[in-house]
Amino acid sequence: MERTARFKVHFILLLCLCTITAIFTGPASAGAYDENDLDKLFSTNQCPKCDLRKADLSRKNLVGANLREANLTGANLVGANLREANLTGANLTKAVMRVAVLIETNLSGANLTDACLFTADLTRANLSEANLTGATLRWAVLAETDLTRTKLCNTNLREANLTKANLTGVDLSGKDLTRAELIKANLTRAVLKDANLANANLEEAALTGAIWTDGRLYGVGSIGYLK
Repeated sequence: MERTARFKVHFILLLCLCTITAIFTGPASAGAYDENDLDKLFSTNQCPKCDLRKADLSRKNLVGANLREANLTGANLVGANLREANLTGANLTKAVMRVAVLIETNLSGANLTDACLFTADLTRANLSEANLTGATLRWAVLAETDLTRTKLCNTNLREANLTKANLTGVDLSGKDLTRAELIKANLTRAVLKDANLANANLEEAALTGAIWTDGRLYGVGSIGYLK
């Protein structure tokens, strides 16, 4: 009962935090975006390098949209469907993407600094070389996601689903991965020094060359399990 109560409190707090962020970055200050660019996106689903700062795109159907290198700083993307969209090199700083659908979305090289991806679905997404500094990914689904060469400074990964995710060489030192699902994740050469893996599940995770929480180096063929 106590654990359930704590879970509900944490869920509500994170939900409120992302909602407050949406309020201050959403329609109330929507004048930041270019209206012509927004019309172009809605009419063609093609808007590379567009100025969509603080645009309200919540719950919009943007499946397969071309938003390569678009400026979506502070945009409201709550519940938006961006499945298979191209967001390569896009600026999503402080974007609110709670419960957004980002399945098989290309976010390589994107700037997601301080973005809220709470409970978002990023299954099989490409996040290689993305900047996730300060981003909230708690309860997000990152199954089979490519996270190679991502920047994860102060990123919230508590209880994230990272099943079969590619974390090769990723620096996870000091990260909070409490209750995270890392089943069959590729953690080859990953740095886990001082990471919090309490109740995390690393069943069949590949750990060859990984640096463990205590600084130990895992040998060739190492397979992890921690429950």
